[in-house]
Amino acid sequence: MPDTPEIQSWLALNLKPNSTVACNGLLISVSNQRSLKHNLKGKNFKVKCNIDLVMKIWHDRPSIPKQKVFIHPPEHAKISVQEKLGRIREELLIRNATAYLMCALDEICWTFNLRGSDISYNPVFLAYAVVDQHKATLYVEPEKLSDDVVQFLTTEHVSVKPYNKIFEKVAKFRKTDRLVLDPDRVNYSVYSKIPTCTTVLESTGLATKLKVQKQPSEIEGINEAMVQDGIAMVEFLYWLEQNVSSGKITELTVADKLLEFRSKQANFVSESFGSIVGYADHGAIVHYTATPETSYTI
Repeated sequence: MPDTPEIQSWLALNLKPNSTVACNGLLISVSNQRSLKHNLKGKNFKVKCNIDLVMKIWHDRPSIPKQKVFIHPPEHAKISVQEKLGRIREELLIRNATAYLMCALDEICWTFNLRGSDISYNPVFLAYAVVDQHKATLYVEPEKLSDDVVQFLTTEHVSVKPYNKIFEKVAKFRKTDRLVLDPDRVNYSVYSKIPTCTTVLESTGLATKLKVQKQPSEIEGINEAMVQDGIAMVEFLYWLEQNVSSGKITELTVADKLLEFRSKQANFVSESFGSIVGYADHGAIVHYTATPETSYTI
């Protein structure tokens, strides 16, 4: 909203001098942390990024998601893991760099041709990765990997280590190492473990720059997905036209039917977001989600 201050600006205006601002470094990027410190430095504020206050009071907090990781089929991935790793290593050579640190989940999934369902409506899984000139290591909870995925990664010469072992890895970088990372997409907790003697080369994500350059076959896949979604939408509109006069169609019914028609399409995995079905005045609510209590009859 206009005139709404940024969090950093609000803190600077409202906190007393010498106050301490605490945050969870796992939840802010390196760039976020720097911006916070920059905006708060005028009044001698302290910024501590190793505090998780929520954990102290959320006693029944669920564990890290354990949904299974699955292979993105070669006919859809189009580019092999080895080819992608080769391109990343070429970028490292150009920069005379030792390794590339990945925290961005979309980069990790793209690079290793894997997908997951740890986050609703997003085909990603919780992981970190480090790629150097000789090896690639995926940091993910082992129980998330089926035998097929383990075999796939072994064939692609990718090592697997537990999720939280990433902190030990980055702490072992040496003075002679040159580490590439994206400060906008690496969390501060991981970054803070990098030895100060290690040279850090900041860049837009190497995998991000590669994956935005779509191959003709990838563009074809996007077009095909749009065609299939269009078919589902036409089928839905016909169904709605035939049934709306019954007086039994609700916002929830519509959302369920949209999912039903989409799920019948080839290679369907999930929706990209929950259907926003808003009738009458609900149509004015941005990102409205119908519930049994609020669902209108159409």
